[in-house]
Amino acid sequence: MLIEWARESRIDVVFLDNLTTSVSGVEENGNDDFRDKVQPLLLAARAAGITLIIVGHLGRNGKWRGASGKEDMLDWTLKLSRDEDSDDHQLVVKSNFDKFRRSRDGNGPLRWTIRAADCEPCIPACSKVKNPEPYDAALYRARHAVENVFQRLKVFRRLATRFEKTKRMFFAFICCVLAAIYTTDKLW
Repeated sequence: MLIEWARESRIDVVFLDNLTTSVSGVEENGNDDFRDKVQPLLLAARAAGITLIIVGHLGRNGKWRGASGKEDMLDWTLKLSRDEDSDDHQLVVKSNFDKFRRSRDGNGPLRWTIRAADCEPCIPACSKVKNPEPYDAALYRARHAVENVFQRLKVFRRLATRFEKTKRMFFAFICCVLAAIYTTDKLW
């Protein structure tokens, strides 16, 4: 009934705020109720091309309140939490994807985060993606080279655990290690 109404009204997104009050007869702690009453609604919404957003509340343990089976049928779960930088005058909300599947382009939340920071991603899409987004291959190779240098630096235990007490000595040891890496690899 809800999905037919949304389709007739040309509504693309439906919010169900607090599932137990939105769908009658659903017990919060029962996986069976969720599977029998909510899963058909989710499947009908997916077939109709309607995005169904279910607002859930977290328990004391930081997970969904009630039965754990609720999350099994969902494609994405996004957790919103108050950031430590919040103060009395400004609320800062942090968002984390706890679960992410069935992305249309395979690029998901990472690319959203990158674009939100006014940057362009240089990471290629997964090989399974039918229409991958273009990316700068030269920039990706340079990024990969930088990552490899950091991996080589981590091999040196003294550097990885910051044995040096001052910034100057730490930087000097980084320079020594980089010189050793470049000499070993005959890069100069």
